[in-house]
Amino acid sequence: MKRARGFKEITPLDAPNPVREFQGSSQSKKPSLLQPKEKILDEKNVEMGGQLKTDEVFPPIAIPPLKTSHHPSVPCSPVESDEMVDLNPFPYLYKSTYDFKFDTIKEKVLDDIKRSKNIVEQTGIQTPEKEGAYTTVILVGAEVNGQRWTPPHTWTELSNFVDNWLPQKVKKLWNDWGLSPYAVPFISESWINEHSYGSFTEGHHHQNSQISLSCYLNVPEDSGRLMIKDPMEIYNHSRPLNFDHTLSGKSWRYIGVDTNDVIFFPGFLEHQTERSQSNDKRYIMSININYVDYGAFAAMNNNILKPLWHPEQFG
Repeated sequence: MKRARGFKEITPLDAPNPVREFQGSSQSKKPSLLQPKEKILDEKNVEMGGQLKTDEVFPPIAIPPLKTSHHPSVPCSPVESDEMVDLNPFPYLYKSTYDFKFDTIKEKVLDDIKRSKNIVEQTGIQTPEKEGAYTTVILVGAEVNGQRWTPPHTWTELSNFVDNWLPQKVKKLWNDWGLSPYAVPFISESWINEHSYGSFTEGHHHQNSQISLSCYLNVPEDSGRLMIKDPMEIYNHSRPLNFDHTLSGKSWRYIGVDTNDVIFFPGFLEHQTERSQSNDKRYIMSININYVDYGAFAAMNNNILKPLWHPEQFG
């Protein structure tokens, strides 16, 4: 089911009892929504060649299975310097690199994660971050210590990234995707995600985002890959797919990531993360880029176009 990035958790009626726990977690152990009882699904699995195990099955909700390491990563040429590499034949997914110098912003990241964690514990609010993961997206538009919360893209430590490096990359995508030069892009939101052992981000897309970024500030070994869902899946209804297409997750592709990688993709592209298998924490900065129609803005300012109504004032 397609869902915008939201905060309502949906649990299927036939979900198994949450009793399986991850082993070796440095935090308090939390149950999983999946409970594999056997290595092989059942005797009927013989029809599948005996290859599909319960911990490899994709559940009917947008979360990854317990095991996805057997899926190959999308081939990617080495990234030299800060160049961008097209990851697939269709210009939807790009990778580049930028030295974020995580140590210089780590204190701010941890402070905001702590605030978000307190809100989650006090209110029980649900976010796309599951099983020990936290996100500062819930701070967007909030007030902190009497001031409007400052999202990470406004931090002075990231000014070179935002003011100099990023516009060049966005301009390339704008041209590659054939977007209008009168549609002026701007950063609408940014936030930080933290993943511990067993944590993951569930499947979602970014509504109203023309370009979304996943900026990998700190990626320990085995902390999980980015998972991208086939944007053409809607056409699968007319295709003669194998019967185990959905169960075996064949609509998903896996993108290996490292510290300082930056992944660009359109906001409509459904994505999630693998479960982290690292005892060290992974930190990701997400950015959404929207646009303002310059032509319409100028026309309204010059009374060439007349809006049917004016937006209400905030506050």
